[in-house]
Amino acid sequence: MTVTLHLLRLIFYSYHTLEREDEVDLEDKVLAVGGENGTVSLVNLHSRSVITKLKLPGKNSAVNAISFLAENMLLIGCENGKIICLSIPQLKPLWVFHDSDSSVLSLLSLTRLNGFIAGKLDGSCIFYAIKSNNQIADERVLLSGADADPINSIKSDGSYIYTASRDGKIRKYNISHI
Repeated sequence: MTVTLHLLRLIFYSYHTLEREDEVDLEDKVLAVGGENGTVSLVNLHSRSVITKLKLPGKNSAVNAISFLAENMLLIGCENGKIICLSIPQLKPLWVFHDSDSSVLSLLSLTRLNGFIAGKLDGSCIFYAIKSNNQIADERVLLSGADADPINSIKSDGSYIYTASRDGKIRKYNISHI
């Protein structure tokens, strides 16, 4: 019995430490994962292990969107409309921003502009600038587009920002105009 158990442990260990040929350069990569129950986890992709985990406080704190704002900051978009900035890897809240009860469905960090864009359930798509002290600036840029259709996704190619909404249209914005 002990020989079989030892053999199973050896097989399990070999399986989890064996590098697969389709996995390249995962040593320093971290994945951020959020859940409907309000948990946020940082996962080491190379070792497939959870580095740290946090349960967000409050009701309706389901995590809808996650984006790395910087190497040491993580943005969380919540069902209750809050946008939370957490430190990495400790997952300690740096700030919480709540300007609307509309659920945050998508986030896109724009490090070149020192800010981020949040797409919401009510169709609003807003650019928030980050000040030098890592707090949100008072000025905002509201991107025109879907009036009441949720902004499901926001992407960028470096020159333009693309938003996708429930109305089936993809909208294109020039980054230099923000």
